[in-house]
Amino acid sequence: MAAVAALCKSPYVGEDAQPFPALVKRNHEGVDGGEYQSNSFARFLVKYTGLFVAGMVVFMLVFGGIGGGAMDFFVEAGVGRNPYAINSDIRTERLDAWIFAHREITLNATQTQQSQRAQESHLTIVYEGNDQWFTAANIARVRALEQKILNFPDYEKYCWRCPTDPDDKKKIDGCAAANATNHVCRPPLSFMNFAYASWVNGTFVNDGKNDTMRDWDDLLSFASNPAIHNFSNPSGTSFFFGKDFSASNKRTRFMRTMFWMGRPLEGYRNEDDRSKDQNWLSDKWVNRVHKEILTDARADDEHFDVLYGGGAGLINDLIIDLLFADGALAGLAAISVFFYISFHTQSWFLSSLGMFHILMSFPIAYFINRFIFQIIYVDTISTFLIFIIMGIGADDIFVFYDAWRQSYSQEPQIANSEVNRLSYTLRRAASAMLTTSATTTGAFAASAVTELMPTRGFGILASMMVLVNYSLVITYFPGVVLLHDRYIKHKWCNWRFCCQPRRLVSESTVEKDGEAAPPQQRDVDNGADVEKGRESSRGPPSRGPSLHRQDSFAADEASKLDAPIPDDDVHARYGPVTETAAPITRQNPLGIKFDAYGRVETFLYKRFAPFVLEWRGVLIVIALMNLAMMIGFASQLEPETEPPEWLRGSHFFQRWDNAMFHEFPTSTDDDLMIAVLVWGIKGITRAGHSMFDFGTDDCHGSACGRAVYDSAFDPSTTDAQNSLVKACEDAAAQVSCVRLNQINSCFMKDFKEYRLSKSQTFPVAQNDFYTAINEYVALPEVQNKYIATKAVYLEDGKFKWISADFKINFLWGRLYSGEDVNPCYDSWINFMNAYNKGAPQGVNNMFVTSSPQSAVFVGAFTSDAFVNSAIVGVGVALSIALVILFISTHNWVAALTAFFWVCSVVVSVLGITWLAGWKIGIIEGINATMVVGFSVDFCVHFAHNWTESELATRVHRVYGTFLEMGVSILAGGITTFIASIFLCLTSLLFFFKFGIFVMATISFSLLTAFFPSMASLSWWGPEYDYGDLKIIYRHVCAKVRPITDDEEEEQRKGKGGAVRESDTSNDIQASSHGPSSIALVEQKQNNGTGTKPPMKFSEMKQKVSAAATGEANGEADGNNN
Repeated sequence: MAAVAALCKSPYVGEDAQPFPALVKRNHEGVDGGEYQSNSFARFLVKYTGLFVAGMVVFMLVFGGIGGGAMDFFVEAGVGRNPYAINSDIRTERLDAWIFAHREITLNATQTQQSQRAQESHLTIVYEGNDQWFTAANIARVRALEQKILNFPDYEKYCWRCPTDPDDKKKIDGCAAANATNHVCRPPLSFMNFAYASWVNGTFVNDGKNDTMRDWDDLLSFASNPAIHNFSNPSGTSFFFGKDFSASNKRTRFMRTMFWMGRPLEGYRNEDDRSKDQNWLSDKWVNRVHKEILTDARADDEHFDVLYGGGAGLINDLIIDLLFADGALAGLAAISVFFYISFHTQSWFLSSLGMFHILMSFPIAYFINRFIFQIIYVDTISTFLIFIIMGIGADDIFVFYDAWRQSYSQEPQIANSEVNRLSYTLRRAASAMLTTSATTTGAFAASAVTELMPTRGFGILASMMVLVNYSLVITYFPGVVLLHDRYIKHKWCNWRFCCQPRRLVSESTVEKDGEAAPPQQRDVDNGADVEKGRESSRGPPSRGPSLHRQDSFAADEASKLDAPIPDDDVHARYGPVTETAAPITRQNPLGIKFDAYGRVETFLYKRFAPFVLEWRGVLIVIALMNLAMMIGFASQLEPETEPPEWLRGSHFFQRWDNAMFHEFPTSTDDDLMIAVLVWGIKGITRAGHSMFDFGTDDCHGSACGRAVYDSAFDPSTTDAQNSLVKACEDAAAQVSCVRLNQINSCFMKDFKEYRLSKSQTFPVAQNDFYTAINEYVALPEVQNKYIATKAVYLEDGKFKWISADFKINFLWGRLYSGEDVNPCYDSWINFMNAYNKGAPQGVNNMFVTSSPQSAVFVGAFTSDAFVNSAIVGVGVALSIALVILFISTHNWVAALTAFFWVCSVVVSVLGITWLAGWKIGIIEGINATMVVGFSVDFCVHFAHNWTESELATRVHRVYGTFLEMGVSILAGGITTFIASIFLCLTSLLFFFKFGIFVMATISFSLLTAFFPSMASLSWWGPEYDYGDLKIIYRHVCAKVRPITDDEEEEQRKGKGGAVRESDTSNDIQASSHGPSSIALVEQKQNNGTGTKPPMKFSEMKQKVSAAATGEANGEADGNNN
């Protein structure tokens, strides 16, 4: 039984169950006339603890449940018009005008089933091997895999079918045998069509339907023939092989195949008819192939790697799968943080209910965003806020719990009352947590200044989450701590799974009114009363000295390190030290009884604080050298010019994406981005919509708004008709990035060719124009090419808009940087301006945009906006942090010192970014803004604690600050670091990089806060009223308005004006322990009340200076003697 009791004993106390000595003096706002004034909320909470906690739990469950239930993450594959486009930018407005015009009309045209290629739904497979993998045997294995896909159930329901026109059939190998009543799928774009070509009438038909492979050497010679292996040959082989394949090198590491999907599907009139449903059906089939065939092929094939990707549906499915996998890592992170909180608090009860409110902060914050701020949109990036709040919430729990645990060691009027203990804890912890929560909130709120909608929404949601967590930790969690102290910790061993009640010891209190108080039963954990009731009438137990009682100071820093401090100097105001107090010495300047503290606190006080004081100069120099080095590294950061990678490099999809972009030459078979010239649409209006409505059903799953049409648009004149044809021809010839200088589609040019082929005139006379146009658009091929695709639109028989489009030299599905796209875009804009300037009336308001599926011009501008957003976000976040530092510390010295070291942390993290080989891109830009929020906490905690302390000298404040805040800061850093470790295990590159950012930030923040930051404060940090902004404020007020005698006396009594001397009377004496040591001991000047009037700080400095001069003269005399 004794062994079990020993196992259960808290590590924070010794065998004699001493309570915690008092820590650094708070400026107790509740002290009035010697009586501690409790907080009204504390009185309420103590009285209604159980009811309040139960109500808060119900509140969290209700509002968190509503928020969580309303949460709908928007999964964006990055293809086409995405939510990161900047609404106010002209490129976005033009693209949205084209999108809104398309979706505002419903087509009645009927298209042949699966006659149109669905660009957004396809499956592309890349086969990757070593230099020796490209052999006949491996090609046979590839054929077997592709046959499984071709034979997969329902393939014929979703494939792109052969055309019905006999002339068109002949142009496609494998389609010639199809007839109008028996549609067959077009062969996939695969080298297997050549390797297994049919032998028909003495020639090969590349349809892939032969059961026997062609002779391997002949096949390689054919495939590598420069006339065949040519990107401009539509029937060539350049699409299939990597860049390394040629006539001189008939080997390749890469080969690819594309399976096309068709539209409209069975049961739909055209490809625009319920397009979301058609996309969902095709994507569902592709995802089945991914899970039932390709996943196994990727795992089983030992000869080459099978990599694959495709349209938005497959990409989104992969991302969702990864989010679920990464969500499991979030669960592991939560469990790890839960165990560490349990270890720190020694309580399963506190850690369980504490983690509950931490995790509930996220859905409650979303409830505020959704139903108060009306921010509907939630990006997948917001999911990693779970990792963030675990670190922040655990840090707040540690700060509050440590303050509560240490409150028992304050003066009797606090320690002996549950209400006063809670009041003290709230005043101390709420202030410290408010400072760090405000800086973190400000850093996240800095993201809201960006024009990138998802980033702005993310910043607002993160800010709300931090504020919700802060509100819960100062309202709900205090009630949890009260319940734990009253009913839990005395009856169960919370940390080590034993059920025996804790061992109780008997101790006597100190004398009270000349008589010893009766012994009380004390809990060995932290000295709390076992007896029920909210307040104890007993006197304080014997304890170490209360640090807040110290008013002594020394003349210089060297004397502070060497001089023993007289006991009665420290405790003159509150009476003598009890018999259990430790002596005040150079090694223990605050009289701490070490067996009353945990190992970490003891180490920080006894070992670490002297180390920082002794080596502070070296620590600052090392930190400055590191800062200079990191500035050099960070200055070499450059904007990202490559498309962003969204997954880890080892993930098969990222390997597929990299191979598609880097390893293959472009060919006529590649999906290329489209540039569009538009006439008839003037602009857009977004009235009645918020930017955060993106993706909602009201906005058809995309951007919100309506198109505004050009009422002056009139293409019926002969000049307008010629101008429209010339625009297409000139654009193809003049714009630098048009693929092969070819027009993809141009309605008016095709209309002209049709008229001329029928020996009819062009341009058409204005009076006959719409008669001819309506006859032309009634043709089935025109219906398929222009009407069903909404390239042109007629309302009541007249044009509402006309468009022409061109393939440009950018691969579809990639996000390019501005450096890549801007020359192309500028070329288009120059052409647009020149055309509009010379065009005839009615068609002189043309604009250029890209297809909604590619959005290349908008995407490139957005990519650059991320970099600008990062720069602005970091600047705003640091500015907010500086303002909050001034407000919270009320001291310009402490604020600027902390701010300098916070900036050094940010620069160091940016330096690590360069060392990691990263550039400032989308992911790095978002992370850089958020890093500020994490880098502030620890330095701010120390600076805030330092300025709140009433210990007189810098040296004493170093000891007190480390003792009081060190363990909480260290624990908070550890929990955040633990959560970030799991982020580094995720597959999504954003989460991985953010994990690295957080780990680097936490590491640098802890090192900076514990070493150079505290070393700096110990050297030039505030002591007494040095740097106090309130002094400056009073000085300014005194210049404006004279201060009355009563106000001057009140200022002297306040914490910023004068240093009050105590009842004890001694002269200022030079210490005999060191030639340069001085200790200020109070003089006895009884003015009838038993106390001496307060002495101004300037008077005290004069006394110290005089004493120091006398001591120095005495030393000189001694040397002379």
